[in-house]
Amino acid sequence: MQKFYTALTASAYSPGGASVSVTVTSSSLSSGVAVDITPGDREFTVDSVSGLKLNNSYVLKNNYYEQLFSIKQIDGPEKVITPNRAIEQIFASGSVLFDPIVTFTIPDSQLHQLGYRLELSYLDFNGERQYESIPFNAIPYSLKTDLTLEDVAALDPLIHAKLTDSTNFERLKQATWDIIVARVHSNIKLGTLVGTINLTIPHGFLLRSEIALSAGPDYVENRNQLAKRFEEELNSILNSVQTFGNDTGQTSQRQWAQTIRIARA
Repeated sequence: MQKFYTALTASAYSPGGASVSVTVTSSSLSSGVAVDITPGDREFTVDSVSGLKLNNSYVLKNNYYEQLFSIKQIDGPEKVITPNRAIEQIFASGSVLFDPIVTFTIPDSQLHQLGYRLELSYLDFNGERQYESIPFNAIPYSLKTDLTLEDVAALDPLIHAKLTDSTNFERLKQATWDIIVARVHSNIKLGTLVGTINLTIPHGFLLRSEIALSAGPDYVENRNQLAKRFEEELNSILNSVQTFGNDTGQTSQRQWAQTIRIARA
């Protein structure tokens, strides 16, 4: 949710407007600030680090304000958290570190269609009722990436020189992955892809191109080459796994066609 919320409820609807069963689960993880935090602090102490994960986003809140942050480093024995960026407000001892992750579960018996939607209702930090509508699709394929910082560094030895201390690799990884997922959903006809499709290779090129984009004018040509390779690798993988199906996502026997290419001298 990227924010603090309470009293979350959800309803789901099919493209035709029929109600769809949905369950919503909020994370119960929370931890308290053990020592006062002042603006500009690059680390702080909490009551417990149990359940906290590197690079995950959390919300710091008290009675006056909230701040979204992500964890760069965790010192378990000392219970010290190092965020990716300095804390901007005062958070006295007793302030709460809140996990804003929400999980929605939809029955997998839904027909393969585009245009489902979730209708959310919740109370925000100020106790005001908020509403959001989130579209989602029921599709017969699953996209995955296994990309890690080590994978990227192995392909680009200068990667660490391009990343600043405040760069959150996991957030950058997620942002670039969202771009790929949106690209596939908008360009691939429903039913032409089936199964689990690993897009780690094109994801690596896109992520490196985004890093090069912010690394300065010396990396413009490098960025253009990486962006080109991303397009090539993405198209190559998607073309290689396409099956012949219909708009409901059901696939038929692959039909083979023999072609003759004539080359003129």
